[in-house]
Amino acid sequence: MPNERVLDILRNKHRTYSDEVLNIMNEQHIDTTDIDTLLIYGDIDFSKSKTRQEPCRYYWLEGFVEDKKTSLYIENCDTIVTIKEIHITK
Repeated sequence: MPNERVLDILRNKHRTYSDEVLNIMNEQHIDTTDIDTLLIYGDIDFSKSKTRQEPCRYYWLEGFVEDKKTSLYIENCDTIVTIKEIHITK
């Protein structure tokens, strides 16, 4: 299944966060454990992702953190994954 394969790749690389994402996580009381959970149970929206982009691919991940719909925009490069954006809907 493509969703599980991509999530496995994203979980197993070194992860960084943009400053904007860190600020929102702090304001919303979201920690890296919540992000880990999204990377296990979330769903990749391939229609919003750029899976053929070079040199890094971009994925849109959707799921829930504490009953809040949460979306991540993730940059997947060779050795590192960067959480570029986070969107939370109450």
